[in-house]
Amino acid sequence: KRPLKASHIAAIAEIKPGLLMVGMGDGSMLSLNLHSREFTLRQNNVFWPARTSSRPIKCILKDMEKDFVWVSRFTYGFGKYSLEDGILNFYEYTEDLIGIGFVYSMAQDNNGKIWMATVQGLISFDPQTEQYGVHRYDDQDPHSLAGDINYSVYIDEQGIVWSGSDGKGLSLYKPY
Repeated sequence: KRPLKASHIAAIAEIKPGLLMVGMGDGSMLSLNLHSREFTLRQNNVFWPARTSSRPIKCILKDMEKDFVWVSRFTYGFGKYSLEDGILNFYEYTEDLIGIGFVYSMAQDNNGKIWMATVQGLISFDPQTEQYGVHRYDDQDPHSLAGDINYSVYIDEQGIVWSGSDGKGLSLYKPY
């Protein structure tokens, strides 16, 4: 009944019925069973690369088909965390993605692609091929994003990617 003491909690997601994953400010993750109120703490230095260990977890996204979650940090990249064996695969940003800054929001489309809202547009990541796509504002393209600074991403039933930007409004993007 007492609150969990932590310096900063930036992400909470239900990853299974009755099981929450909490992303903490020091980069640790906490699994919380809502029925028993028991929790398991996964320390940040166990699975994140050393240079990223002090970065808060910003987003947690349960994979729609597999038994893992996608986790983003404020910088450097993101990870795929296995709920079965506790192993994290870390995906560091490629050189063309350096400087994208924070991943504010993540969503998964019906093809399994992960979409990330950042201050440098939308980043798409295909887990099968491990290839990235960068989707940015282009004043010459009326079908591009409304702006590069994106704080939210949502994918509807038809596969349309919706993105909320800073001061530029709502964008819709049809990737397929």
